[in-house]
Amino acid sequence: MKKFIGYALPAMLLIMSGLAVLMSLAYQDKEGGLKVGSAAAVAPEFPGGNQRWPDVAWGGGVYLVVWQEGSGYEGTADANIWAARVSAEGKPLDPKGVVVCRAGHHQLYPKVTFDGSNFVVAWQDYRSGRDWDVFAARVSPDGKVLDPDGFPVADGPGNQVHPNLASDGKQTFLVWSDLRPNPSGPERYVLAGTFLQDGKVAKPHGTVLSEFGKNGSLLGAIVRWEGEGYLIAAQKHPDGWSYGGSWLLRVKRDGQVEIIPFDYFGHSYTLAADPKSRRAYLWSYRQVGHGSYNCVFQSAVWPKGERYLVVGMPQHYAPTNELWAASVYDGKNFLVVSERGTDVKAGQKAGVAVEVDLVATRIDPASGQPLDFGSVRFEEKDPQKHGKQIEELRAKSPVGVVVAAEKGVFERQPALASSGDGRSLLVYSRHAGPGNFTLRFVVLAE
Repeated sequence: MKKFIGYALPAMLLIMSGLAVLMSLAYQDKEGGLKVGSAAAVAPEFPGGNQRWPDVAWGGGVYLVVWQEGSGYEGTADANIWAARVSAEGKPLDPKGVVVCRAGHHQLYPKVTFDGSNFVVAWQDYRSGRDWDVFAARVSPDGKVLDPDGFPVADGPGNQVHPNLASDGKQTFLVWSDLRPNPSGPERYVLAGTFLQDGKVAKPHGTVLSEFGKNGSLLGAIVRWEGEGYLIAAQKHPDGWSYGGSWLLRVKRDGQVEIIPFDYFGHSYTLAADPKSRRAYLWSYRQVGHGSYNCVFQSAVWPKGERYLVVGMPQHYAPTNELWAASVYDGKNFLVVSERGTDVKAGQKAGVAVEVDLVATRIDPASGQPLDFGSVRFEEKDPQKHGKQIEELRAKSPVGVVVAAEKGVFERQPALASSGDGRSLLVYSRHAGPGNFTLRFVVLAE
């Protein structure tokens, strides 16, 4: 196993005072567009009302939605992991939900994939009462939990957090951030991982895949199977939890690790892959300037696609409002669903948007160009342009396909999966007031 310690990150783009890398407004429309179904409850008879951080995967002819029930905040009731299936046509199959893990203390941030036979669910677990560990469980396509309360994947000393996983259809690769002792500096997390197959862990506690400097951390990993290896996007933090930029690497089937010099805006990002074409897609977002309301969005295909700034998104957000997104390859195009906070010019309260909606766009799988948003293709050698020109383009740009937008309601934490025939399932958490979080789904089709 090779170990890599950092690489030089090219300068990020800056917008508003000036933008290096501009070309003309780009927008395409493909016949048929994106069709949006009606929203429905994932588990309409579920007794709880604090459903957060959903994820979803397709396999065995059904979708499996997973979520945490509970906030996970210190001093609150234990948060547990639940699941429910949805049919390809958009019918809830487990109206009361299915318990995956109800161990003591908190279980948070579940992720799910399909390994060719069963769904594999992983989460961050505090059942020890001492520190965070990573646990996993299998769920069959007929909704049976094969490993009730889960089995340990990484439960060594210190914290193991932010699990994410993907499968090549035979085995599952699970990654997480693993705390390492650092007596002379801040908390330091390396990126670790291991393979799972048939409920067995290939290497308990995992192998270190990558690390960033002697005091740096790698956090928030997302992993996808891209046809020949597992592509991992993460954030690098040069000093504890302070944000420092993007990090992309690939792990091959034999465990060899390759650091990839491919930039994206690592403040918030999503990753999708098409294993047949060996392409991957990154939608990313970052706030520009300290305490700034100005945000920029980037659309890019790895390894050979162009890069686009997404100018169809409103730009002026409340600085305390993180914007999350989800993406998937639907068999025809990449598809992105992004949160869209209320523009601060339209209204906010205490520095937070008064509502959050969800908007979607198809992405050309060859170029990375958004098909339902206005965008600007850029290259590092292009001359600088003033921000006013961006605003002129923004005023004429398509603004995506609205997929969830109830007035005064926060539709947040989107998750996507696809059956591969142009249809996808969007799942999100609907926040309609204190303690009122319910999961909704919408079928999207090309």
